[in-house]
Amino acid sequence: MNNLVLWDTNLWIYLFSDQEVWKRDMLEELLKELSGKIVISMQVLKELAHVLQVKLKVEKEEVFRFIEALSESCVVFNESPSTVKLAVELKDSFRLQFWDACIIASALENGILLILTEDVTYPVIEWKGKKVEIANPFV
Repeated sequence: MNNLVLWDTNLWIYLFSDQEVWKRDMLEELLKELSGKIVISMQVLKELAHVLQVKLKVEKEEVFRFIEALSESCVVFNESPSTVKLAVELKDSFRLQFWDACIIASALENGILLILTEDVTYPVIEWKGKKVEIANPFV
């Protein structure tokens, strides 16, 4: 059974935030527990770089260091045209935001059984014999 976990962008952002410190502390512990089991999609990397630099005003060099550290410590799934097509299907079928559908599509294509995020619209997405659980680690 696949025991890899895909972390959504919103969780990584807490590691840079001074707000809701309890969430940051909890996620730092969870990172240790899940060491070697965390995966991210290219969508998450792109969103993360954007939010860190534009919204949180993190210096470019620090963003580069963080992205490099993530790519060395996590499996990063590339996207393909089939990922985008699946995302469009999921968006329409489940009425998801497109960017959330991209992350779910990446998980489904790569056999990931669990996505951790604060954005839980559906606790489980099933599609053509595959399914992924979507859970909020703070609940």
